[in-house]
Formats: sequence, structure tokens, C-alpha cells
Amino acid sequence: MNARYLHNQLLDAEIGTMLNEFSNIVVFERPLDEDFFRRRMKCVKISTLTSGEIDCANLRNLVLAHKDKPAIINLNIGTTMKGAIDDLDLVIQTLEGCGFTRDRFYIHCDGALFGMMLPFVKQLVQCWNLACNGNIAHVMVMQHITVKMLDSFVGEFRKKRSFWFEDGQLQPLCIANDIGSRNCACSMHR
Repeated sequence: MNARYLHNQLLDAEIGTMLNEFSNIVVFERPLDEDFFRRRMKCVKISTLTSGEIDCANLRNLVLAHKDKPAIINLNIGTTMKGAIDDLDLVIQTLEGCGFTRDRFYIHCDGALFGMMLPFVKQLVQCWNLACNGNIAHVMVMQHITVKMLDSFVGEFRKKRSFWFEDGQLQPLCIANDIGSRNCACSMHR
């Protein structure tokens, strides 16, 4: 199928598209309904978080409001302005939580900006089981890291941290509820 023809058909169906002028062929699964492109589809804008990622709470509300229709969702793997990477697992979990089975939604991941790199980043994160939970980031320790190296890192981090908060305008976040008041470095628990 010619890419320009598909582009025009999607525009006629009021589906926003972008055409890569250098591509001559678009490969996709043929719709079961031959009249697919002549139907008018409603496009609903989903809010984003300040990070640029899709707001799954808003997605949930919109999906529930349009539960009688299947969902076609376009996710970003690295937005141009903020570099945001939508959480595919969370989007699928949200859709399934709203009662959508896998045959009732289609997700396109636009990876033009960061799609090529994401598998490598995810592999590293999964390999070392890295995680961030709220305001707490976990430090990764590898086999070749010695106690001396860790002490050096902690010492340097503490020195730099004292400069960050030196003028009193910024304060460390209180994470006492997560790690206990004895381990918290906020102004209240120092």
C-alpha cells in the first residue's frame, strides 16, 4: 500500500497522521472491516504529567468514559521537548484494569527519538534491578566495587550535598516515613 494513500485515508477519517516522505511503503495488519477508513473516529487527547509522560489516571477516566469503543493509543518513546518515555507496562495495566482485553486495544509506540536506545537502557535496569521509589533512589553496587570506593563515593556525595543546601533555599526532602527518622537527612531529622 502506498504511504501517501494511507496517509490521505487516515486524514479523511479524521485521524491525525505524519508521513515520512522518504518511506514508500507502510506495512500494517489489514483491518478486518474493509470500510475501516471511511468510519469517523473520535480522537481524544490524554493529559500528560509535568515530565511529559502520559497521565494514566486521565487515561483511565477517558477509557472508562468510552468503554463501548476499542482504544487506539499512541505512546512516545522519547518526546522531542522533554524526552519523556511513556510507561507501556503501566498503560497496558491501566487498560486491562478498565476491563479491556488485548483484542480491544492497539498501542503504537513512536520511538523516533529514543526507540533505538530503550532496549539497552531497560536491559541495564533489569540486569542490576535498579529502582526508584518516590523520592528514594537506590544505589547500584557491582562486584568490582570495594568498600574503599564506596567510602570515597559517600564522602564526596556528602561534601557536594552540603554545598547544594548551603544557602538554605533548598532543603533535602523528608523521607523519614520511608526509611525512619534516624536515617533521614532533612532539616527536621538532622
